[in-house]
Amino acid sequence: MIDELKSLGLDTVSALKFCTGNEEFYTEILEDFTGPDYNKDEIDETLNAGDMDNYETMVHALKSTAKTIGATGLSEMALKLETAAKSGDMDYINNNHALVMNEYEALVESIKKLF
Repeated sequence: MIDELKSLGLDTVSALKFCTGNEEFYTEILEDFTGPDYNKDEIDETLNAGDMDNYETMVHALKSTAKTIGATGLSEMALKLETAAKSGDMDYINNNHALVMNEYEALVESIKKLF
């Protein structure tokens, strides 16, 4: 499983450090990331409603969880959305939100294929 996750571009070394070396715990987090915690549509709806406080909170959570599972690129992209939301930079959000959500969705679909 770890090799397959690496092939998706996940930094499994850092992810396992966040999970105290426990592969079973890492797997549980991945299952949550692709299942009950998957909230792309909710993030989209929050942005479309103009609820920037909740949008900021949601992309912060995405950033943190992505980092935990070793999705460093997605985490960095979500951080930029979070920073833009904090500063009210709607141009950045409007130009990058869909790209980040597409990356999020693609990663979730790729991970799901491993379970």
